[in-house]
Amino acid sequence: MSGKYRLLLASWGALFLASTLILFVNLQSSSGDAGTILPPFPGNELETEEGVPGDKPAGGDLLPEDGGAQWSLILSTASAFISAAGFMATTYFAMRNDHRQAALTELEVQKLANEIERQRLEIDQLRRSQQNQEKPQQE
Repeated sequence: MSGKYRLLLASWGALFLASTLILFVNLQSSSGDAGTILPPFPGNELETEEGVPGDKPAGGDLLPEDGGAQWSLILSTASAFISAAGFMATTYFAMRNDHRQAALTELEVQKLANEIERQRLEIDQLRRSQQNQEKPQQE
């Protein structure tokens, strides 16, 4: 695999790992908020369905209500999918290039082997013709 493809694979892999880590952290923080019990401080009281101040109901939204966190979750998910697709595409093209190079190398080796064989035949013919010319001179 050439250096160009190794660099591309490393960058796609690093982007995938970073975006997956961000996605994991966002999912953990958003799921951790759903079961959190908030202390009843003034201004922190939330009304439940009955209208009584109390804790936030368990099993609330999986996505946080904060818009920035939602965008972070969406962008990290999209980035994870795009970087995974880029990693797979780069791997495919690198493998295809390697197969092409291997086929060209094999063809070149075969071509050189044929050239060597042809030159051996020419040398044998020259030796035979030289031996045939020397036999009449010896007699």
